[in-house]
Amino acid sequence: DVSTGLINWADALRYQWKIAEAEPLYREALAIRTKLKGDEQNDTLHARRMLGITLRNAKKLDEAEAVLKKGVEIVESHPGADKIQQIYNLWELAWVMRDGGKKAEAEKLFKQSLEVCHKEQGPTHYDTSTSLIWLAQLYRDEKRNEEAESHYQKAIEIRRKHSGSESWEVASCLAELALVEQRLDRFAEAESDYREALAICRQRKDDGQIDTVLTQYGNMLRNLGRAADAETMHLECLQLRRKTKGDDDASVADALSTLASDFYSQGRYAEARSSAEQAVKIVEKKGTSAEWSLAYAKYNLGKALLDGGSPQDAEPLLREVSAKYCAAQPPTALCSWIEHLLGGSLSAQKRFDEAESVLAKSYPLIMSSSKAFALRKRIATKRMIDHYKAWGKSDKAAEYRKLLEQLPSLITQPTSSPVTSRPATTNKAA
Repeated sequence: DVSTGLINWADALRYQWKIAEAEPLYREALAIRTKLKGDEQNDTLHARRMLGITLRNAKKLDEAEAVLKKGVEIVESHPGADKIQQIYNLWELAWVMRDGGKKAEAEKLFKQSLEVCHKEQGPTHYDTSTSLIWLAQLYRDEKRNEEAESHYQKAIEIRRKHSGSESWEVASCLAELALVEQRLDRFAEAESDYREALAICRQRKDDGQIDTVLTQYGNMLRNLGRAADAETMHLECLQLRRKTKGDDDASVADALSTLASDFYSQGRYAEARSSAEQAVKIVEKKGTSAEWSLAYAKYNLGKALLDGGSPQDAEPLLREVSAKYCAAQPPTALCSWIEHLLGGSLSAQKRFDEAESVLAKSYPLIMSSSKAFALRKRIATKRMIDHYKAWGKSDKAAEYRKLLEQLPSLITQPTSSPVTSRPATTNKAA
């Protein structure tokens, strides 16, 4: 019928991200189905939901909320309506609420969807695992990590039964669970989950997921002091992105920036600088579409210049990144680290009074961050020692030497890498 044709046409446009063109087609399909079939029929509810999703994609959140809320109300008010449709209505409405910053309402809706799943489909149905994952992601974003961990674990158990232990759905959940375990300082569990996820992705030859898992896994290892292992993983990511997206894609620049961090963490500042400079050159051509990538590249270039002996060149880069991403928000671990690097650039230029206020403010925030940033804490403490030593304040330098001695050792021993062999280097910086 006409409405089905409109829906199919709109779907094709939406998959191409032609949201403005898809929206009126969904509206027309909804009007036709409402008139011919009634509000409560599955086809009509589907058209309404697709319109709501499209409005969300278009950032028309108030209208999306109204459209989707009406769908929820229709199912609730019609005893004969398909209750399974309510699960999907609740999911989409919850996402709209989440996008609009209404996290409490989003949580309530995801929990409601979970209750409907349990009642209508049972606790081990695939849709139940989806509701668990949506809740886990919400809890993860709110740093409610224990709750997130529990929900991911339940979802993985269900998905193993439905899709098999070697499915991409399981691999994706394992990688998300590992991120939460890192926050809980459960690094052995996180590494185990990353290894399993990576093995699944390799067996399925899923380059996109291999890239995602290797990036996250490598970042964790670098922060724990295993930068050589991280470098091996991130070199493979760089190769995958060059193969699938070409040399000038912003994602290639991000991979080069990540490699710059690996080189920096090993004291290989010239290589870090070269890799970060390549990243900057790529993303500067992209304009505003790659703002985050450019900031990431400049941050890594600033680090390399600072400890590579050019603090005067590092300072403007670090100021730029700090002003853009740290000034308008509460202090985060990353922003504190950027500020600390900026303080280090001032100290290295013998501008000790300026450096003191920046370093003294940022250092406690770095030291109060997660154990996942063990390497960062050691570098920051060494920088405080160097600052006071260069300033001639030997007593203060001695205080920080004692603090350095009290820090736990880094996990620097080699690991049996999940990358079976180091890929041939295609990075000009390496």
